[in-house]
Amino acid sequence: MEFYSTIHNFLNSLGIGVSKNYLREWLESHPKCPALISLTDILDELKIENHAI
Repeated sequence: MEFYSTIHNFLNSLGIGVSKNYLREWLESHPKCPALISLTDILDELKIENHAI
């Protein structure tokens, strides 16, 4: 499973609707993808509070 698909499934399970294509394009353009920073950056972009621990 692609990294963006995993994130899409995670967000959908939380009830957060976001386009899979948007996630894929955003993450593929991120210089650190698939590092954790790309996940926290997309969550910040979507204004979803998050912490990497």
